Amino acid sequence: ENIDPNSEFAHQYAIATGATAGVAAGAIGLFGGPIVALATAGIAAYTGSLLGAMGGMDDEDKSTEPPRRQSGVFLAVHMANPDDKQRIISTLKAGQAEDIELAQGIWRNGDWVDFNPIEAPHLEH
Repeated sequence: ENIDPNSEFAHQYAIATGATAGVAAGAIGLFGGPIVALATAGIAAYTGSLLGAMGGMDDEDKSTEPPRRQSGVFLAVHMANPDDKQRIISTLKAGQAEDIELAQGIWRNGDWVDFNPIEAPHLEH
């Protein structure tokens, strides 16, 4: 998953801009000889790819995105009885759990089969 979902096509912008800048600089550099042509093409291709990649990224404010889960170890507890909620939360906190969230899903053969890791977490406080 891309950190910035809007940067999905940034590599295509980088390749297209880098190639265009490299060809243009190479053509200009031909007047100065092969070494100048190679140096100019290399510098222009790098600069063009950098600018192209930046042009393919979105500049909008990311504060509107839903919060994401932190990476690390996840422990899912199947709570068959809702009356056990506070006891389970207390036990997890005693074990130094950092984020505790409450979610619903399908539990089949000991596995949470419809867990979506990129869904915004619903943290318990």
